[in-house]
Amino acid sequence: AENNENSIIGLYTNIEEDGQIIHVRLEDNETGCATTTTLELIVNSIPEIIIPPILEVCDANYDGITTIDLSLLDATILDGQTGITVTYYETQEDAENATDALPTEYQNSNPYLQELIVRLEDDLTGCYSTTTQAIIINIPGIIEVTDYELCDYTNPGTLTEVFDITTKDDEIINRQDVSLSYFTSFSESQDNINALTNAELVAYQNTAASETIYIRLEQNATECLSFGSFNVTVNPLPNVIENTNLVQCDIDDIQDGISIYNLEEAAENLVIGDDPNNYV
Repeated sequence: AENNENSIIGLYTNIEEDGQIIHVRLEDNETGCATTTTLELIVNSIPEIIIPPILEVCDANYDGITTIDLSLLDATILDGQTGITVTYYETQEDAENATDALPTEYQNSNPYLQELIVRLEDDLTGCYSTTTQAIIINIPGIIEVTDYELCDYTNPGTLTEVFDITTKDDEIINRQDVSLSYFTSFSESQDNINALTNAELVAYQNTAASETIYIRLEQNATECLSFGSFNVTVNPLPNVIENTNLVQCDIDDIQDGISIYNLEEAAENLVIGDDPNNYV
C-alpha cells in the first residue's frame, strides 16, 4: 500500500479464516498525495442447520388439514444453538427475503403433506441459513357403527339382558389397522382408563334400558385416535292379553263348527295400551 504495488482489483476472497486486515491506499487524483489505512474483513458464521425429522400429526376431520404449533419444532431445529431466531415460510423466496413469515399456530395449505422452509437468523449479525421441515398429516380411523338392540326375553319387564359387545368388533374395525377399546364414559375413553375387559365385554349386562358404550380407536401405525359411541338398548316385549278368544257364529248353511276368521280383528283385543298397527 505504501509503495502502491500489488493492488487488489475486483472481487476478493479472504485468505485468513474469520477475519483479515486489508491495507487501503487513498491517493488524491490531482496532487498525488497519499495516505493509508486498514480495513478489517470479518466473516461471521451462519447458523448451523440440520434436516429435522418429519413431523407427523393427526387430523380430526379427515380432510388432511389441521392446525400445527410450529414453535414446538424450534428446539429440534436449533439443536442447542442460542441467540438464533427461527421463522417458517411456505416458499424459499419468502424465507430468503424474510417476508410473509407463518404464524405460530399454522394451518397447512396442502392436504396430507406439507413442506416448510425454515429460516435461522443470528440475532447479532443477521446472518441466516435455511433448511426444510416436512409435515405429514395422518388420518385417524373411521368409526361407523349401529346401535345394539335386544328384546326383553330374559325376565320380561326387567329390561335387562346380557350383551356380547365383542360382536361389534368387525363392524367397527372394518379391516382397518387399528386397536379397539370400549368404555362406559366418554372421559375415560379420552384418558384411556378403565377400559372394559374382554370378560366384561362378552357378558355385558345393562343397568338401564338404554346405555351408551364409548369407543376409542387407535391407528396402529400412526397412533392417531378417533372416538365414537353406540347405544345398547333393551326393547320391551309387546304387552298382550294371554288366551284371548275370538268368537263368531257358524252362519253358513252347514253347521259343522267351521268358520272363516279375520284374525286381524283380534289385534285390538291382544295388544294393551298401544296401536295394533305397530305390530305384525
